[in-house]
Amino acid sequence: MRFCRILFFVFLLLPSASIFAQEDVIDHFFDDVDFADTVAVKSDDFKYRIIDYITLHQEQEKDDKNRTYAAMFAVDKVLEFSVVSYDSYREIFMFLIDGFSALGYDDLVEFMANYPHFYEIKGTTESQFMELYNATECHSRVGIGKNAPEIDTVTVDGKRFSINTIDSEYVIVAFWSYDCPHCRDFMHEVGAFLDENPDFAIVAVNVIGTKREVKRLMRREKLKNSFFYREELEWQGPFAKAYAVNSLPSVFLLDESRTIVLKPMEISDLYDFVNNISR
Repeated sequence: MRFCRILFFVFLLLPSASIFAQEDVIDHFFDDVDFADTVAVKSDDFKYRIIDYITLHQEQEKDDKNRTYAAMFAVDKVLEFSVVSYDSYREIFMFLIDGFSALGYDDLVEFMANYPHFYEIKGTTESQFMELYNATECHSRVGIGKNAPEIDTVTVDGKRFSINTIDSEYVIVAFWSYDCPHCRDFMHEVGAFLDENPDFAIVAVNVIGTKREVKRLMRREKLKNSFFYREELEWQGPFAKAYAVNSLPSVFLLDESRTIVLKPMEISDLYDFVNNISR
């Protein structure tokens, strides 16, 4: 397996590898592979093949950013093929996230934190999800237990703020988009949560949306202890990149020391957190 890791370095660090990326080759690359055969999936030969597949996608791109996106697309396809069983999905998932972490490919590690296609696997359990979750958190630079990246900037109203100087015990950092219905729903729900929990504040980082739209939501929701900032560079903005944001909404809960203690998926996760700390 160590040799397999070495090949991970060789192929993914050389965008000019001698592989001719042809669309028909990519489309039929796994035609003869049985992803349900866990013995084959666990073999080094199969893992070399995954690396070749990712490299074929990257070969079509000329810059690092697009090569990263191409690798994400390839990883998504491989994991889509693997949903025939949890054992197959787990084997491939762990191989990829270990490799990307060893290479320092943070964007790909964070992409995998979305667990592409996991919920399409039939009969999975909570413990199986937690196995993958714990693996990603160990590798994530913004995993639970890590220090949260600083956000020190100016709100859309021109007021200076920093997450390290906000006078609240807990800070919710929420990356959102105005054109995302789930994001707007979360902002509405978090308003009631903040009313009930005055020791929480929110830093809302708008990734997509105009300043006018952000202010419209601010007026409508009237969130207490709120700091709204708009990323002018959208996905390439400094804070979206620092928090490795690749999906919206992306939410982080920070404690008094500004350590990440929770990555809530729904507003209910925040209520559960409050109930647990109050016991």
